[in-house]
Amino acid sequence: MNLREDIESCIKRAILHIHVECFYCGATPTTIDHIHPVKYMGTNHLFNLVAACQLCNTNKGCLLLEDHHATQAFEYTNSLEHKVKEFVMSEGHKHIRWGDYLLPQQQKIQIIQWWQGFTSGITTGRFIYIR
Repeated sequence: MNLREDIESCIKRAILHIHVECFYCGATPTTIDHIHPVKYMGTNHLFNLVAACQLCNTNKGCLLLEDHHATQAFEYTNSLEHKVKEFVMSEGHKHIRWGDYLLPQQQKIQIIQWWQGFTSGITTGRFIYIR
């Protein structure tokens, strides 16, 4: 395993350690879900990752969240970034280029605003399809 894979694995462990409930249903999380799916150019930035149980992650698949839930998810992940950083550093990764995993606050705001405009008027339930 190379250093990047080791750090990404550590970040995933941190998310599962810190997020004690599935973001979607409150069950015990066992997987990491991308708020904005990789299929639709979602990234592996911490801002785009939440803990999820296997059932919710499977059910969501590549669906996009509707505006309200996406904004809530982005705000939730943003509020826990410092805890994830502390966990990762406590695992011995003290010299990380956090720019590879974290986004500047202004870029996060732009993502939320873009998402709100993108999903406006096309939501039908908790998850939506984008074709």
